[in-house]
Amino acid sequence: MSNEKKTDTVSGALETDASSAASMMKKEPEEVKSPWPGPKGMIPVTSGRADDANVHNRAYLDNILVEMRVIDAVEPDLTTTIFGKKYASPLTLAALSHLNKVLPDKSRKPMQEKVATAKKMNVLNWIGMESNEDYREIVRDAGDTVRIVKPYADHEQIIGELRLAEELGAVAVGMDIDHVPGENGKYDVVDGIPLGPITFNDLEEYVKATRLPFVVKGVLSVRDAVKARDAGFDAYKALALGADAVLIGRGILPELLNDGQKGVEDKLVKLNEQLSQMMLYTGIKDTRSFDPTVLHFN
Repeated sequence: MSNEKKTDTVSGALETDASSAASMMKKEPEEVKSPWPGPKGMIPVTSGRADDANVHNRAYLDNILVEMRVIDAVEPDLTTTIFGKKYASPLTLAALSHLNKVLPDKSRKPMQEKVATAKKMNVLNWIGMESNEDYREIVRDAGDTVRIVKPYADHEQIIGELRLAEELGAVAVGMDIDHVPGENGKYDVVDGIPLGPITFNDLEEYVKATRLPFVVKGVLSVRDAVKARDAGFDAYKALALGADAVLIGRGILPELLNDGQKGVEDKLVKLNEQLSQMMLYTGIKDTRSFDPTVLHFN
């Protein structure tokens, strides 16, 4: 390539970059197009922008290096105890919501398909925002379930949902405490139902309303990672950092919506294989033996 050509190429690139930068300064951030079916907002989408905590969460996990310890390593046992009950894996199916409303094919029930997957594979299943009527139908033939309720403005609705979950055999209940503000800076409204503030005294009241373990849900963790393709390896890092279990949400969502129960089963098998591989590489024999000293922060 001639010097003249090189100069033209470089200057052209500089002009393009400068133009792009100026354009970026003038334009408002574009809204992220949802990859999911259903009405806008039915399945939340992370923005991927610099102010999105999920991006920082992703970067944090990617900066954790894992030390190999293969001498004396044995094939690991993934059996895990959660809420005093034994499961085949520490990977659990996260609290998704409203999925029975999003597909054009109304004969399919993704929420029940997810329930069936968890029961068949002996993993804990979490269920998010559903009416009492829908929740009752979803868990009709469920295995172990955790019901997560929203911070409704109507506190009696919260208590009613918690007590119904206990009545129908849930192993635990909890609340999405981070889902209070809406995009307009006011209390959010979800599916036509207003949400409201939650005080510490409120939480105490909810805990006392049921005899079940109560989960305060909403702290960002591996379940919020933008990239889910290596969720089994991410799960290893979370467990080594001290987590008792990991919720897999967006990591199974495409498989659930596209391929139903079989798709989620196949994905969960893959994630468990990834987790088991990392445990074998690092000499972790079971889920009670995770050692944080194998982690190194880059």
